[in-house]
Amino acid sequence: MMPGKGVRSETKPKVRHIKAKHQKKRFIRSKDPILAVFMWGVQHSINELNTSIEPSLLLPEDFKAFSKVRVENQYYNKENLPGHFKFKEYCPRVFHDLRKRFRMDDFEYMNSIINRPPQPSSNPGRSGAKFFNSYDQRVVVKSISSEEVALLHQILQPYHVHVVTTEGETLLPQYLGMYRLTVNNAESYWIAMRNVVSSTVKVHWKFDLKGSTVDRAASSKEKVGVWLVLTV
Repeated sequence: MMPGKGVRSETKPKVRHIKAKHQKKRFIRSKDPILAVFMWGVQHSINELNTSIEPSLLLPEDFKAFSKVRVENQYYNKENLPGHFKFKEYCPRVFHDLRKRFRMDDFEYMNSIINRPPQPSSNPGRSGAKFFNSYDQRVVVKSISSEEVALLHQILQPYHVHVVTTEGETLLPQYLGMYRLTVNNAESYWIAMRNVVSSTVKVHWKFDLKGSTVDRAASSKEKVGVWLVLTV
């Protein structure tokens, strides 16, 4: 199926159909099919957002909305993308507004993701979640569970109020986008956040604060050497 006939976009509560546009510029794609779809999806999403009229205010339904694209990529660009995949973005207008309040332009965010494939973190979490850093170290991409997606939906509205109240100056994580990818009939969920660790200034100490002691006991290796383990 040719592109244009194989791409369908849906937005809740309103459903609309779009035609896929060929890329004017060929971007590097990851050899990892999930990352390749993620890069494609972020580019598609940002382009869609910036070709539509931006509302003056966010509405309650924006915190429940999503956009969804299904691609049947049988003949076009098969060397860079899987033959079939789906890309879903949660609350696109809300995260667009959050990026603005965090002073990150949509296209800066997009370019951090798509100019080069995100690289796996050398220090993954104990939870088993996957972490990737954008090539410019500005964005961290983390795999999350469907339960975490549901939880983020619950807190998204008060979180947005907090970001507006503080004018984007917050010590909370700066969420930039939340997505579901379906590749080879397997679903995965991802969240993008601003990287608070500077890539230009030497970091002497890092503190990883946990809100729970469940399964958080330090190993013997962590209790010696340069690592400092505190329990409060």
